[in-house]
Amino acid sequence: MYHSRKYPFVLFLFLTLYCACKKDPQNPALTEADYPRILGTWTKEANIYEGDTVQYDVQFSPANLCTASWKVNGVEVWTKPRFRFGCPPVTKKDTLQLYLEVRNGDQVNSRRGIIILNPKP
Repeated sequence: MYHSRKYPFVLFLFLTLYCACKKDPQNPALTEADYPRILGTWTKEANIYEGDTVQYDVQFSPANLCTASWKVNGVEVWTKPRFRFGCPPVTKKDTLQLYLEVRNGDQVNSRRGIIILNPKP
């Protein structure tokens, strides 16, 4: 009689441990099929003056699988998460188009913004 009660308990204990050892549903493993996420603060319109800089601090997820491309007026200028742009000498107000594209395999996510350049006040 004692052994018949022991087996259901052992089975319950085994199943509990098995379920506890499964991958964490809050932190699933990411693959090349996952949609890339862009995390962090995004400034859609940056208004800077000659000699000033604007910095974009973003992160990509899944970080080890994503490739990034920062473009200013259609020309790639950077490929890492943190991007800093310095306002060159300007004689009149000018606007630049900023585009960030993050790829994970065939999946693409992007952000657009503008950088407004101003001469020294």
